[in-house]
Amino acid sequence: MWNHGTKMRAAFAARNLAWARLTSQELTDVIAYLQELPQTQAVARTFQLPPAGNGEKVFQSKGCADCHTGDRAPENLMRNDVRTGTSMWARSRSLALEDRLLNQTLTDVAVDMWNHLPKMKQPPPTLAPEEMREIIAYIWARQYFTGRGKVASGKKIFAEKHCAECHDDPSTGAPSLGKGRDGHSSITMVAALWQHGPRMLELMNQKQWAWPQFREQQMSDLIAYLNSR
Repeated sequence: MWNHGTKMRAAFAARNLAWARLTSQELTDVIAYLQELPQTQAVARTFQLPPAGNGEKVFQSKGCADCHTGDRAPENLMRNDVRTGTSMWARSRSLALEDRLLNQTLTDVAVDMWNHLPKMKQPPPTLAPEEMREIIAYIWARQYFTGRGKVASGKKIFAEKHCAECHDDPSTGAPSLGKGRDGHSSITMVAALWQHGPRMLELMNQKQWAWPQFREQQMSDLIAYLNSR
């Protein structure tokens, strides 16, 4: 669908047809129909994502990063695009892909790319099947490492959940929670709680504190605050 999109647009235009937008369910139904055709019986029906390591290189080399930027550094976001006069913050927020694959299926991704194709830089880059897999794996993985929390809310949670009473007091032996070398993410937080959770529970029981409960957004806010320290 991606590689033939340019020719399909030309064919649509020649017949004075509007670009046919699809929903995820419609594409799922089309795929189910195609899979039942005699000529597709030998086509593989499984899809596996490769390691995401090479995906960033492909994402850059194919020009995807020229538009789909996620650079939220203040020095870049506060300036305006000299060609359009629009805020780089607005462009970054509207075109960055970090948050767009949350709870998305591969069919959802395919539909989004199909529906978006007429608005893209033309002609779009050609992608081999393996390159497409690598790009999707790279972007999909980023949703687990890109924070969406609010620092101010995280600071409040850090105090309310008694985190500060141990992690800001060297006498307790608890580590100081700053950004560190690589920063915090959902993955590093899971690893830390898995390794240190039993000891934390023991200390909290000694202080007669209830084990704190977090909602998803609260944890995102807490991670954002820790990365700001």
